[in-house]
Amino acid sequence: MSIIRYKRLASTNDKARILAEQGAREWTTVVAEVQTRGRGRSGKKWQSRKGGLWFSVILYPKIQPGKIGILQFLTSNAVTKTVREKTVLRVETKWPNDVVFGPDKIAGILIESKSKGNDVLFAIVGIGLNVNQSLSALPTGATSLHEACHEKYNLEQLMNGIIENMKMDFAGLNSPDEILSRWWANCTHRSKMVSIETAEGTTKATSIGVEADGSLLVERNGRRERIIEGTLRILDKQRRARPLSSPRIAG
Repeated sequence: MSIIRYKRLASTNDKARILAEQGAREWTTVVAEVQTRGRGRSGKKWQSRKGGLWFSVILYPKIQPGKIGILQFLTSNAVTKTVREKTVLRVETKWPNDVVFGPDKIAGILIESKSKGNDVLFAIVGIGLNVNQSLSALPTGATSLHEACHEKYNLEQLMNGIIENMKMDFAGLNSPDEILSRWWANCTHRSKMVSIETAEGTTKATSIGVEADGSLLVERNGRRERIIEGTLRILDKQRRARPLSSPRIAG
């Protein structure tokens, strides 16, 4: 595994994309102490100050372009597992691409890819984990490992742990049941009432599962619906529908 380090970089995803276009080896990782133009989903700005872990991994997954969303679940699982291993925090997954501690966001994942026909040429997995920042350095609704645990953590150890946990699941992308089931078992809104804001409006329903293309399954008025993109908010943190043993898997 090749790790390329920068003190300051506009975006680790952008640099990783350039390297992938040039034929960089799989698992090449770009990491920066600071990102000046870090971004999250839908181009939203991601604050990337010193003290956080900002890195991107180059992958060449042998999956169809329509299933690229499985990478966000695989990566969320790796981040969740690593944080639980290295800290006392029981962090959870949140659709579509977050890891949270309680109501607060602690990590985000950005998957970008290039495809040709039915082939994925490469994928860039961008990971941002709030580690040693103080509360004043974080946006509203976010926390860090340091704020939650009152300890400082080694960024290198966390990054290596995440990558190793990603590698453990990577060979199973074409049989994603275990990846999806583990993500769902750790989901903060599993079987809860949620509100999802989409381009078409707001949907209020019960969150009941996820699919390999990255979409969320919800149930409303006895009918199942599939949400491809949106922003989710938990409406009732106490109410739970009948728990599901595993998410529905797309065929």
